Amino acid sequence: AHERVDELEFDSGLASRLSGELRGEGLAEILLGAFLEMTQFFKGAAYMCDEGSRPQLLAARGFEWENGDLSPAHLPLPALPAGASGGEVITHTAPANASGEVMACVPLIHSGHLRMWLCGLGQPPLVFPDRVRRRIRRLATHGASAVEAARLHEKVKDLAAKDSLTGLPNRRTFFERMASELARSHRLGRPLSVALVDLNGFKAINDTYGHSTGDAALIRAAQLLAQGMRASDVVARFGGDEFVLLFPETTTAGAQRVLRRLGTMKTAVSAERSGELRLTIAWGVATWPTDGPSPEQLLRTADRRLYEMKKRRQNGKRVRTARVAKRQIA
Repeated sequence: AHERVDELEFDSGLASRLSGELRGEGLAEILLGAFLEMTQFFKGAAYMCDEGSRPQLLAARGFEWENGDLSPAHLPLPALPAGASGGEVITHTAPANASGEVMACVPLIHSGHLRMWLCGLGQPPLVFPDRVRRRIRRLATHGASAVEAARLHEKVKDLAAKDSLTGLPNRRTFFERMASELARSHRLGRPLSVALVDLNGFKAINDTYGHSTGDAALIRAAQLLAQGMRASDVVARFGGDEFVLLFPETTTAGAQRVLRRLGTMKTAVSAERSGELRLTIAWGVATWPTDGPSPEQLLRTADRRLYEMKKRRQNGKRVRTARVAKRQIA
């Protein structure tokens, strides 16, 4: 009866520590701490696992890198045994520079998927009484559920922040980033430029070739813009065929240089019966502080300049068409 009460107290304490923590790093710290405490290891690490990618080190304790100790980032993790359900203690030989230590690793598995490794290092022989092994299994069960909840939370958060068609940040995410960059520009006294960009003739593409071709055009334009931007810049889908670009610490002239380069990049999208349709863009730029103090004013100015650019191009096209017609009459 005493042992049963002890286990219930352990479950309750662990659940209390895990509840409300939805960050992978936070969960890794809690789970690693509990694992090291119950196994009496002084050194260990936690690794997040995702299908198709290498395990990622999220937490480590007890390593002394400055004294030439082994880096937890380079520990060789064991292969997951066939039929493992989570909570098994898998002993594994540590690298030669681990001072004769042996690794004990525990997989956290949820619905057949490996979500995390908890690993400790200690001197052999490693002996775990049945009571400790039971607790490790309970730790793995609770931990796997908590890690899965955090993973799904991050996935939902990521989906909420992105445009479902293009994968770019959406309008809400852009405004959050713009507010942050504008505050930074205020602090540093550096310019901040914003540009509105849209596809020329997008309505005609949709009307003539259908929405699937229109969607393909938007996806290709998003790829073009994302590939042509600097690492510090932001590109987001604003709605329809309109994109919005943010250029931190950049003047109007600097933003225009990037946009002119993007405007000359040749790209096309396939369309039935017509081969490839060439995509071109138009844009308008506004810069803080010269064009306004707020995101709304900057975007209004950028929108006006986008309209002016499109109008100039339409006028130029009409002039060229009139000249061709005049030559044909002559």
